[in-house]
Amino acid sequence: IILVLYHHANAPFGNYILQFHMPALFFLSGYTEYVLNKELPLSEYIKSRFVRLIIPYFAFETKEKAVAFESYLKTGSGHAFTNSHF
Repeated sequence: IILVLYHHANAPFGNYILQFHMPALFFLSGYTEYVLNKELPLSEYIKSRFVRLIIPYFAFETKEKAVAFESYLKTGSGHAFTNSHF
């Protein structure tokens, strides 16, 4: 969080910090969640999170893909897809 504030203050090397502060924040939050809720062994936890996060990442890696999927969900077929999958 300190790095986010540092970047938003237009401090020197703020753009460099931008390259790694969000991935670091995601990693730390995920690790903290794992430590607090040890329901699975670490290897199973990583595998379940990887599948759950990496598939949407590649499916919606561009804004155009995300917008196209959102448009699809607003159609009649999209409503049927939503009702059967969510």
